[in-house]
Amino acid sequence: MAALSEQPTSVRVRKLEPWIITTHTRLAENEGISLEAYLRALLKNQALQAQKDMASDLRQVRAEIAEQFGTNFPSSVDLIRAVREESDT
Repeated sequence: MAALSEQPTSVRVRKLEPWIITTHTRLAENEGISLEAYLRALLKNQALQAQKDMASDLRQVRAEIAEQFGTNFPSSVDLIRAVREESDT
């Protein structure tokens, strides 16, 4: 999925409980990275997981459609040509 904006964006989150900051700071320290790098990776992983989940859901729907209707669909070329010919006349 393409990014909505290719420009890096800053986000400020206000009114977080102190224990949330403390927890993430410790987790970042355990990984030997800054809090900013840790949170950036966390947000990126969450966004990627959401995309993977959607792709998985779409594969499931596609499989259900294929099971119900098959996968051999007639060509639409003749129909498209007929529509074009009608609009030309």
